[in-house]
Amino acid sequence: MTEEEMGDIFGVYGHGKMFEKLKYPLYVSGELDDEDPDALESFFDWYDFKEGTPIFFDEFRYHFRIFKMLYDRGILPSIY
Repeated sequence: MTEEEMGDIFGVYGHGKMFEKLKYPLYVSGELDDEDPDALESFFDWYDFKEGTPIFFDEFRYHFRIFKMLYDRGILPSIY
């Protein structure tokens, strides 16, 4: 996923400030480079990050990796 795609997705879900803080660590680590944009969108559908609450890169990566494992295995519960 490109930086522009990441920025757009973060922005659509109201996390533009979070992206500005995490942009450099995401770039350096390559954490989302090979990810499908749909996975990040689904992540933000499931996770609720309150605006103004600081989140560090390690916390974001931890939550995203757990979510990604569940997403890849198709074991996320259905939402009705």
